[in-house]
Formats: sequence, C-alpha cells, structure tokens
Amino acid sequence: MITIITDYQIQLVYLFRVFIACLCSLVIGAERKSRSKDAGPKTHFVVALSSALMMCVSISFIGDQARIAAQIIPGIGFLGAGIIFYRRENLRGLTTAAGIWGTAGIGMAIGAGLYVIGIGATVIFISGQAIMHSRVANRRAYSEMLLVKMIYNKELVKKLKETFCVEKFHRLKVSREKKEVHADVVLRTPKRFTAEDLAAFVVENPEIISIKRLEDL
Repeated sequence: MITIITDYQIQLVYLFRVFIACLCSLVIGAERKSRSKDAGPKTHFVVALSSALMMCVSISFIGDQARIAAQIIPGIGFLGAGIIFYRRENLRGLTTAAGIWGTAGIGMAIGAGLYVIGIGATVIFISGQAIMHSRVANRRAYSEMLLVKMIYNKELVKKLKETFCVEKFHRLKVSREKKEVHADVVLRTPKRFTAEDLAAFVVENPEIISIKRLEDL
C-alpha cells in the first residue's frame, strides 16, 4: 500500500526546494532572454517549479517514489519538441529545447534535495553558455552578409563557397527567367572584401549579375 508523507515540517522543506529551483531557473531564463530566445524567464520558471514540485510529490510517496518522477522526462521532451523548428533551411530552437530539458533536470535535482548538484549545474550551464556564445561572437566579429544575384551554375556555387569561405548559404532562392535559371544567394562571409574585390570577382565570373552587401538578417 502506498502512503504519503504529510509532516508539515517536511513539506516546508519541500517548498524551500521548489523556491531554490525557481531561483536557478530565473538565472537560466534571464541568460536565454538576453540572447533574444523565445523561451525566457517565465518558461524556465514554470518548468523548474513544475519539475521540482513533481519531484517533491514523488519522493513523498512511500513505496513507489519513482512513479511520478519517471513521467517528468517524457513530458519535458514533448514540450521541447514544440520549440524546435526550421527557418530559412536552418534548424532553430535546439539549444533552447535542450536548455528547458536541463532546467527540468535541475528542478528534479533540487526537488530531491540535491542542492549542490542543482545549483552547481546552474553555474555550469550559465558559464558554458557564456563561453560558447563569446566564441561564436568572436568568429562573427568580422563577418558580413552578401547578396549574390547570378545565373545558376553548380560550378559557380562551389566557387562562391570557396571564395567566401562558407559551408552553406544563409538563403538560396532559385527562379526561372525565360530559358535561364537565376539564383539569389545570401551568404555570410568571415573575410573582408573591398568594393574593388567584389567588382573584380563579378568581372571574372560573367554568370554573376551583381553582389551587394546586406545588414545582418
């Protein structure tokens, strides 16, 4: 038979755990919001509060403590799946979804009374995000966006990637005009090109119609 712990002092301890989990989640959510992500403090707050609460309820059961806790992970996975989407041929929201999953883990840890692990994981999470984003920012410090209008040609596409040092295009739109296939290519290059460099590249490749600089999309 399953019984529930109803001691009020223990419940106050559980409430304190929920509170600590919420504080950790607000720190993570604030970091996500500072990078203009969809899931900010409110989402992470609710995820941590809910997971910590369910963990406390789960360990309050004597005899079958893992029953409720086991349902948290697939539930958070379902929530995270709704955040991931494709935009302009790029995968978006994967890190945010993983962050929500991690926030749920932090909430579960603190809800189980593992304060050192929960708070430590929060510090590691924020530190890791700061380090990785600073590296990405440094790589993009000198990047610029270019719009290339051209008559589509596979060899020219390959040459564009080699010349401008890109693995894939930010956007590629192909259209047919009369008997020719035209393409609008938006790419981000980490190299600096002067107006003369771009003009010379156009002259060397007659199938390129024009190259224009763009602000970051």
